[in-house]
Amino acid sequence: MTTPDPNNPYQTPQQQHPQQPGGYAAYPQHPQQGGYPVGQPYGGGPQIPEVVPGKVKNTRVMMFIMGGAQGLLSLLLLLVLAVATEDFMDAVSDSAGVEVPAGLMGFFLVLYLVHAAAGIFLALKFKQGGSGIRVGAIVWAAFTVLFGLTAIPLGVVWIALGVLCIVFLSNGESAAWFKRFEQPRY
Repeated sequence: MTTPDPNNPYQTPQQQHPQQPGGYAAYPQHPQQGGYPVGQPYGGGPQIPEVVPGKVKNTRVMMFIMGGAQGLLSLLLLLVLAVATEDFMDAVSDSAGVEVPAGLMGFFLVLYLVHAAAGIFLALKFKQGGSGIRVGAIVWAAFTVLFGLTAIPLGVVWIALGVLCIVFLSNGESAAWFKRFEQPRY
């Protein structure tokens, strides 16, 4: 066996290679072996949450409850409007103090029904994440507050739950959860 030339940078002494302390080979190269997490260059940046934060869970449950209740109430009122239009409109006019056309009432009930379906759809997409789902849920909650203003006795509950959803989704911990699979932009 020949001895390597110490002046040749492309040859390494065979005795040093396996025992070489430090250097590039001393650090793990694969993320599953303890390297840097994917999407976080050089170990910096916010940590990717591994479990759903409590505020995100609570928001999802509130969206399911509000969407389900609003959908059922809208379907029930649409059914009553379709079966007993004259009696139902007289009762609405007496309680509101204004004459409301049946077509306008039907339009708003369908709008509430679509809003309820959108809330349930968004709540189902929470596990997939993405900033679009989070922003969509915040906009949905803002419309919930707006719709709560139109039905003020029962709407107070909708206003409170909508504001809670907006606050919970605007939290930094919630934002990190929804952005966990997005690619960093450099």
